[in-house]
Amino acid sequence: MTLAQQQFFNLLGWVYRSAFCSSRFCFLLKVYLIFALLGYSFTFAKSGEVFKLIEATKIKKYEDITFVLRLPYRKSVDERISFVDSKSFKVRGVLAICTWTSEPEEIELNVTKKFPHLVGFADRNNLALVSWTNFKGYRINVSGDEMDEEGSKQYEKDYDQRAREWRHGFRRLCRKYILPEDNTLMYGLSGGGQMAHRLALRMPEHFFAVHIHVNSSYDRVRRGGEQVLWLVTTGMREFGYPAGVRFYREALQNGYHMIFRAEENLGHRGSPDTTRTSLAFFEYCLKFLPDASDPKWQPPPIDQFYLMRYPTYIGDY
Repeated sequence: MTLAQQQFFNLLGWVYRSAFCSSRFCFLLKVYLIFALLGYSFTFAKSGEVFKLIEATKIKKYEDITFVLRLPYRKSVDERISFVDSKSFKVRGVLAICTWTSEPEEIELNVTKKFPHLVGFADRNNLALVSWTNFKGYRINVSGDEMDEEGSKQYEKDYDQRAREWRHGFRRLCRKYILPEDNTLMYGLSGGGQMAHRLALRMPEHFFAVHIHVNSSYDRVRRGGEQVLWLVTTGMREFGYPAGVRFYREALQNGYHMIFRAEENLGHRGSPDTTRTSLAFFEYCLKFLPDASDPKWQPPPIDQFYLMRYPTYIGDY
């Protein structure tokens, strides 16, 4: 049973129990609950199916990683049944949303309400939405190039262990619900960006493109990350802005394909311009993203890095 279905039947139970109350207050309560039930059923019908999976940790100081999956909205019941029961890919790909929250109860909001622009984008383009609890393992305000040798060694050990646990859980999720395990699009905000880019640096084989926003710390670049298309956005008033500039410069020196945008007078928050840039970035990626649901899909004549290798010059000289 999905999370939405559990909530739906809980509400149905409240209506049933209220039927045995005969006071005027209970009558009004019944009327309210019936309308709430109708409204909820309408909302449920217009939303995608949401599922949950838990990856147990073997590291005592950390918590389990909870994954939440939202399948694209399907108009008819037959489409939904066909989708869930399919033994072949029915989605084009996966869009992951990473945030700072470590609370399992809150991450469902990441794929339903907190980011309506990404939910709409996923539905329009037949993408599954995935989110997971922030599994930590990094120092929030300390970047990789600011650590001493001992601190760096302990950090690498911790985060590599957590990343392997994440990979095991992500693969379980993909295999259970018939999702592609590679070419994932990923968006990370704040602490979610700190987690997301560290994952993509260590396991680039799973990711096609990554957008991170207002990181307060950055890792050192490493081999393999140049296979991923990057968008790094921040604000000039953000604590991590200087580290972001260093990360960008190091990435370019190592052959990465990265767009860096720092917004004037922006601190640790989002902005309408950032939202528009993010959507434009993912729209661009779709032109090159392999369609897992279409066996006949053919790549375009140029790859996703072409415009970065041969950028259009605009200027006076």
